[in-house]
Parts: sequence; C-alpha cells; structure tokens
Amino acid sequence: MTNVGDAVANGIVTDLARPGGNITGDTFFLPEFVAKRIELLKEAVPEVRRLGVVANPNNPLTAQYLETAHSVARSLRVASQGFEMRDARDLDGIFASMTAKRVEAVALIEDANIIANFGRIAGLALQRRLPSIGFVDYADAGGLLGYGMDYLALYRRVAVFVDKILKGARPGDIPIERPTRFEFAINMKTAKALAFTAPEATRLRLTRAIE
Repeated sequence: MTNVGDAVANGIVTDLARPGGNITGDTFFLPEFVAKRIELLKEAVPEVRRLGVVANPNNPLTAQYLETAHSVARSLRVASQGFEMRDARDLDGIFASMTAKRVEAVALIEDANIIANFGRIAGLALQRRLPSIGFVDYADAGGLLGYGMDYLALYRRVAVFVDKILKGARPGDIPIERPTRFEFAINMKTAKALAFTAPEATRLRLTRAIE
C-alpha cells in the first residue's frame, strides 16, 4: 500500500513496526497534516483571527481531525468553526455561511468528496477572497496554499517494498513507513488575484511555486 491515511485507525493493520498479515508499505497521519497546515496558514496570513474548517461529517475520522484543527487554532489564538460538506451541493451554502460569520481563511480536511471538488472549492475561496490551504493537489487546482507528502518519493519507495517481497520477505514482517519528504506549494496566479504576498518565513519554506 502507498499513500494510505492512518492505516492503524482505519483498521488495516494493528502495528506499524510489525504489521502482520499480508500488508506493508507506507501510511500518513492526517491529524499531523491538519495541524501543520493551520500553522502554515497562520504564518502566511498572520492577521487571520477566524478560520473555517471544511470537513465531511460522513467520514468516521472527521471528528478526530476537527478536534486537532480546533486545538491548534486555539493555540494560535484563532477562532475556528467547522463547516460540513457531504457533497458538492453543500459548497455554495458553506461559503455563504463563511461570509456571514466573517471567516477570514479556510483549511480543508481531506476526504474523497472534498478532493473531487478541489477546483470548485478553490474557485469559491477566491471569489470570497479567502486564503486557503489543503493538500498539495489543492494548490495545483487553484487553492492558494498546499502542504502534504512528496508523492513521487512515496511511489519510488514502493519499489523497495516490492523488491524485498520478491526476494522472499513476508509483508507482515516489513515495518510500515511514514513519509519523510514533504511539499509546500503556493499558487502564484491565486496569490496575485488575492493581492497576497507571502512573508519571508513562508517563502523560505516553499518547495514549489505553481505558475
């Protein structure tokens, strides 16, 4: 497996060091990404005081992710509120509600439905002039900022697991790994449209500028 979110919480394996069964590969822990994104967003837009967090309540892990988001926001002295997106039909209402509640920035908690609508979410955030952050793919789709794993490094690492298995290793004996390389991207077209200039600390962290 590769690019799998929290293999333990999802019940795929019980232990990363000795996964057992017939599965190995890599996994990531979304709460850590949720926390890091909010920290990066606050660093990039330090004046933010009210944050909207978009999440799918039908995802069984959403409550955990939201708890992380709200905890980190509080530590940064930012008021945060969750907005429920079950499917694309919710988006217009979500952004109208954000405007009414004077939300100043948006963070996304990834879910299949949210990922499938990255482009539309990015467009609505831009329309409302809200800086936003999600996975790196979100920045590719037009979101202002994206932070996440270096997918290419993960896919290359798959070959190492395959090589070990083909040489006789049992998958369940091969420790599951976590990403060690990350990307932090900015969409320059969106930044220009928002009249956003990244502070020096943010510029130094960036690994990619999407033109």
